[in-house]
Amino acid sequence: AQYSFLVLTNFDDNEFSWEKIQKVFLDFTYLIIPSKLSADNINKMNGKYAILLNDEIQETNYSLKENYSKQKLINNIRSIIISFGKNKTYLIDESSALYSSKIFSMLRDELSSRGVELFSLQKFSFLKGNSKEQLYSLFEFYTTSLKGKKGKTFFVDLDNFITLQPSIEKQLKMGDKVVAVGSE
Repeated sequence: AQYSFLVLTNFDDNEFSWEKIQKVFLDFTYLIIPSKLSADNINKMNGKYAILLNDEIQETNYSLKENYSKQKLINNIRSIIISFGKNKTYLIDESSALYSSKIFSMLRDELSSRGVELFSLQKFSFLKGNSKEQLYSLFEFYTTSLKGKKGKTFFVDLDNFITLQPSIEKQLKMGDKVVAVGSE
């Protein structure tokens, strides 16, 4: 089986530490929410990141709020593209208020007119459990059902990704491959 990981990384979180990530020797893609701290850390990610657009964008020059003027929204969309690049993967969280808002079609059209395609976060399998055992079990279920099939991309938060490392290593020893997002 082949699979890849989109790892939700929140640089604004006080708990965030690069030491945790440096212990991971697998190929994965950072999934970041636009913020100044995310933009400041781009170089450390070696170009392996995707951008998540959702309700958690807080900073005024990236924020996408319904009550903003059309020009303010266009300027913020430009700011996001300038800061994070137009050749990256952009994802929208379909469970967010942003997705169901009246400005979503304008956001999608603005991104599209700048050559940026928007994908649904929900097309990826979300790895999350209420306990370590549940998380391990879910991962094992997915990897077992992938044998002999097309690859899969998993969406997982950083803490759960770190927790899954022993299970992933076990699967790798059984012949599975972790590949870059988009090559599975």
